[in-house]
Amino acid sequence: TLANAAAGVVQSGTGLSVTAATVDNDGVLKGSTLNLTATSGFDNSGTATAGTGAAVLRVGGTLANSGKVQAAGLLDIADAAGGG
Repeated sequence: TLANAAAGVVQSGTGLSVTAATVDNDGVLKGSTLNLTATSGFDNSGTATAGTGAAVLRVGGTLANSGKVQAAGLLDIADAAGGG
């Protein structure tokens, strides 16, 4: 489990890759690209950003978003297996 609190920032100057059973983001996840895999759910009330490229999210379980998921390039969201 990755739990990123409201004041938390997980940032990479290049691509950011996050893999966890669950991701609970209340803060900021940011990279030039963003690859996020959450096999049992992603709860986002913060910001998940790919600043210059693609954001690829693979989520098993529930995707609950009351925040922002954004990408300068492609935004690709699918279930954990990559299907629709």
